[in-house]
Amino acid sequence: METVLQQLDKANKKQKTATISNQIDEMLTSINAWRDAAPEQSEEQRETSLKKLLVHLEAVDMQQSVQTHYRELQASVSKLGKAIDKAAPAQLDQAMPAMKLDDGLVMEAVC
Repeated sequence: METVLQQLDKANKKQKTATISNQIDEMLTSINAWRDAAPEQSEEQRETSLKKLLVHLEAVDMQQSVQTHYRELQASVSKLGKAIDKAAPAQLDQAMPAMKLDDGLVMEAVC
């Protein structure tokens, strides 16, 4: 069971959710700033600022970050599953010893 807990700790330490959250916040801030400034700009200024916004959003490269995070998460889940499989007994017989039950008591509990 200790191996399972170690794998779980490793998985928790590896996650980079704060980075992705920061990237999303940065993208939203940029989009909102562009949206707020757009009504006061001429058509040409809006097109120029839109191009700059697109370049900035591409530089953030959110898709690559999410894909990397997803692969890391899948690898951690896989390792955790393997650790659980090693720690858990293969058969139920090994997990719990056989018990002799009184049929009368079983019927009384069921009914």
